[in-house]
Amino acid sequence: MKFKTCARLVFITLLFCGSAPICFSENRMLQLWYKEDKKAAKYENLRSDLGIIFNQAEREGIPPLLLVEKLKEGSAKHAAPAKLFDAMKAELEKLTAARLLVSQACPDPGDSEETLSLIRGISIFLRGGLKEAELLRFLRLSCADSAARSRFLSLGSAMLSILSIDELSADQRIALGESLMESGIPESGFRTVASLFLKGKVNRIDTGDVLAIVTANLVPGRGIIRMEEELNRRTQKK
Repeated sequence: MKFKTCARLVFITLLFCGSAPICFSENRMLQLWYKEDKKAAKYENLRSDLGIIFNQAEREGIPPLLLVEKLKEGSAKHAAPAKLFDAMKAELEKLTAARLLVSQACPDPGDSEETLSLIRGISIFLRGGLKEAELLRFLRLSCADSAARSRFLSLGSAMLSILSIDELSADQRIALGESLMESGIPESGFRTVASLFLKGKVNRIDTGDVLAIVTANLVPGRGIIRMEEELNRRTQKK
């Protein structure tokens, strides 16, 4: 009798799981994407594999919305199924690293929306070329409150802009990032700092000199103006 009961359970499991390697409950947001996005039909053959990715993300504490955003981005570009799947695996890797950094740096990263914003931002910064060790140091300076976390996200965006303009060594990036995070410069001024590196590049001023000008004038009030004045003075000497 016991054998028959066991056999019946095995049959039911196979019936519902089919040949899929793992029998899982599909994530609701993934279900909605397939149901509501007309472009999703092209990727029906990925459904089981994407379900595994979403379940893994859920176990890691990653908001599924971030994966849906990547799905929508790929489908909007009409990515081939294999290419989209590779992109989703890479995205899961970056998001997992981002979630780990948040956990290491900020035991209490704020509400769910703030946590989502941090994970999204860090994954973008990692893709852009910033390193985990650098981001961890900056992130540890941003856990006090919502304003500090917003400052971190503005810093990351500014650092990506600077990296697209000029190469900075790891030590230079850390020195600049930590100085900006701890300075009295408003976060709206971070974009201006990035533009100073562009101006220095155009006028062939050494990156180290631009960095020195910035870090020497990270004070509230006229700090940004002093940076611009000093850079203009160096430019006129050329």
